[in-house]
Amino acid sequence: AGVSDVKIVLTQGSTLSKLVAKVSWLHNEQFPIAGMASTNFKAYKGDVANVITGVVENPIGTYEITVTTAYVDAELAKVETYDSTATPPVAVAKIGQKFYKGLSNVLTIAD
Repeated sequence: AGVSDVKIVLTQGSTLSKLVAKVSWLHNEQFPIAGMASTNFKAYKGDVANVITGVVENPIGTYEITVTTAYVDAELAKVETYDSTATPPVAVAKIGQKFYKGLSNVLTIAD
């Protein structure tokens, strides 16, 4: 099976420890990618990994990601597809029998 490219549009969540990622097919944004979980994302605080503690999908293809360490004003955030269960971990999310790869825009946090 091949790897499908996805577009991840990242926005700030309701608190400084939440990000919102809208995930869709790269070549047709009308098709959201459903069924992703915390193991399918890797979040960054600047260039350092920020551990994800939870992911809630609502609506389909839109994910509220909660991280361990809250962001601060003017800090940079980004997320990418990920498989933390693979050995070694890889920047490709596996959902069912399909594989997805993508990196979000870099978001400047505003407090």
